[in-house]
Amino acid sequence: MLYRFALYLIRTLLFLRCKLVVEGLEHVPKKGGGILLVNHRSVLDPVIIGSVISKRSIRFMAKKELFDIFLLKTIIRKLGAFPVDRESADLSFMRKVIRLLTHQQEVVLIFGEGTRNLDLSLPIMPLKTGFAFLAKRAKVPVIPAYATGVHDLLKLKIRPKLMVSFGRPIMVEDHKVAIPVMQKALEQLAEHHQNKLKVKKHEAG
Repeated sequence: MLYRFALYLIRTLLFLRCKLVVEGLEHVPKKGGGILLVNHRSVLDPVIIGSVISKRSIRFMAKKELFDIFLLKTIIRKLGAFPVDRESADLSFMRKVIRLLTHQQEVVLIFGEGTRNLDLSLPIMPLKTGFAFLAKRAKVPVIPAYATGVHDLLKLKIRPKLMVSFGRPIMVEDHKVAIPVMQKALEQLAEHHQNKLKVKKHEAG
């Protein structure tokens, strides 16, 4: 109940705050497990991605320290978060994620870069290997997703542009091969965003 309420509340606030463009939602599976591989620039990224997906809820990792605060812990759990120790994501944690993907058939959001990319000149940082290992073990597709403009929501800009795109699902047969494949998929989404936003800016000018 809280998840659905938060979803519609955030989506309403987004439409009031920014010019939102969402592409490729049909690539997010309506059922079954999957990994959303998303670029990471803002702490708002999980909230934004979750709010534009109306067909199902998503799960995402949050640093374990946030779960030490009772009220916050209760809220973020209801919104789909589960704790991760970023210093040591051990085997038991990996098994937990695989259970979410297989037994519980959840869609799990993973930031493939491993941390926030604060360099606005760099569309996507090199991907870590964890997502590919999980996808191969769980036998679930990886859906590349790219968001542009999230960091502008907290700035004093009037209705900034926010664009979120989802690419075609990709199955992982070899986790080593999957890294460059997914890197290219995210880079292509980033390039698509740059080109489209340039066109929009030119048309506005």
